[in-house]
Amino acid sequence: MADIFAIAARHREELLQRERQSAVRMVEAYGAAWQRIRHQLGGFESQIAQARALGTEISPAWLLQRDRLQSLQRQVEAEIAHFARFAEGQIWNGQQAAVDAAQAHAEELAGAGLGPPPPGVTLAWDRLPTDALTDLVGFLGDGSPLRTLLDELGPDASAAVRKALIAGVATGQNPTAIARTIREALGGNLVRALTISRTEVLRSYREASRRSYHANRDIVTGWLWQAGLSSRTCASCWAMHGSFHRLDERLDDHPRGRCTMLPVTKTWAELGFPGVPETRIEVQRGPDLFAKLPAAEQREILGPARYAAYRQGLITLDDLVHRSHDPRWGTMRREASLREVLGNEEARRLVASTRAGGSGGGTPPAGPPRGGSAMPPAERAARQIEERIRHNPTESLYALDAAGAVVFTKAGGQRDIALDLLEVARLRATVLTHNHPGGNALSLDDLQVATIGDLQQIRAVTADWRFIMQRPAGGWDLTFFRRRLAPAYRRHWETVLRELLLAVNDGQLSEEAAAALHLHETWMRVARELGVEYRREP
Repeated sequence: MADIFAIAARHREELLQRERQSAVRMVEAYGAAWQRIRHQLGGFESQIAQARALGTEISPAWLLQRDRLQSLQRQVEAEIAHFARFAEGQIWNGQQAAVDAAQAHAEELAGAGLGPPPPGVTLAWDRLPTDALTDLVGFLGDGSPLRTLLDELGPDASAAVRKALIAGVATGQNPTAIARTIREALGGNLVRALTISRTEVLRSYREASRRSYHANRDIVTGWLWQAGLSSRTCASCWAMHGSFHRLDERLDDHPRGRCTMLPVTKTWAELGFPGVPETRIEVQRGPDLFAKLPAAEQREILGPARYAAYRQGLITLDDLVHRSHDPRWGTMRREASLREVLGNEEARRLVASTRAGGSGGGTPPAGPPRGGSAMPPAERAARQIEERIRHNPTESLYALDAAGAVVFTKAGGQRDIALDLLEVARLRATVLTHNHPGGNALSLDDLQVATIGDLQQIRAVTADWRFIMQRPAGGWDLTFFRRRLAPAYRRHWETVLRELLLAVNDGQLSEEAAAALHLHETWMRVARELGVEYRREP
């Protein structure tokens, strides 16, 4: 008979594979919706451009005149509502398949836990009637928390468009920058939909499993929390792994959680068949397994500050399990923050010590030296400027000549710096650097300036990274941008977004990590396709 742990791993993989297929379909549907919204935004951008060409002042009041903004909002809300209906169908189908699979999986796992039966004995497993599980699929009914969440997607998207347009116009942003803000805001709706889908499908699976075990409580005495232990598993799930729970307890994992239940069965002797070898499962607790990991893996899972607290004996892994209650969704366990465990003052001390390279801290990633005689003067000067501006809350731009002298500088807002054509012309053959307070890599707008101005190098610095693209040997211009660079960027942008969203859905990346990687990975692929030098440095 197959090992119960191998069976559980196979079940989890089957479940996640089905859910991933559903996620792919949802990403594709949302991509199609975004293309239609982008077309509508393009028409709106044209209205703004035409009005400005006629000398009209584009203000929030102008947006609200003649139903301009309201019409766009209605179109966006309709598109997202259509996507929400598609997502509802995907979730319903996923829940139904998960509930059906849970019954069969529960029986198989219980059989593996019991071990081979005595000769002539057959395990009698009670299957739940369909009506005992319908509520697990019917959670999409009117007024339910899940239906409420899906119904909120359309109005939230409409509000995001309104906010971005009014704020963008009020601060003088160009239409491209406004469209980028809208795109980023609407991307959150897809992440929410994917989170809802995975969370509710897995919730249905786990609850159907628990009810199946409870219906067979003459055989099953409880269940063990089983986490898919890896460096991607959160500290809370590491701590819960191997813990025993009664049959009336639910597995209250965090959103997108992948943990499952292992049934704890009676022995054949307890069932009235003595003499059968003992096969009761034993699972080593997560905290004990975690303590045996190499220090580098512990640090990767906990992060620098929590790892420092763990190594100093200030916290245990069990301390990092935070259980909360939501009136709509019930209880949920998640990873606790240091502030929640130790308080604000001690948490701040640990964070500061790790950033300074103290106990539990680490060294920054290896990279080229921050200076040196081999570095061109302009790049050396750019690095010095970048150290001054990388933590600033608003953007600052500096252009340097080959000798490293500043030939142009300009200040901007939180998201961009407005340059006119005369200013761009002054940048020719310079090394241009600026900071991105939002933490993103180079933008398409950055590269448009670089190609029009034929810059030697375009750079952007954040609190953690520098992003650098070098002018190709044959130079670059607006034609290169329009015919080659921009089309490649848009193509790879969509592909990378889809891959990262699926990685988030699979639990391989956090939403924050995916957002930070999106533009960088896009430029990596564009650079490979076009033969342009691009790199990221600390």
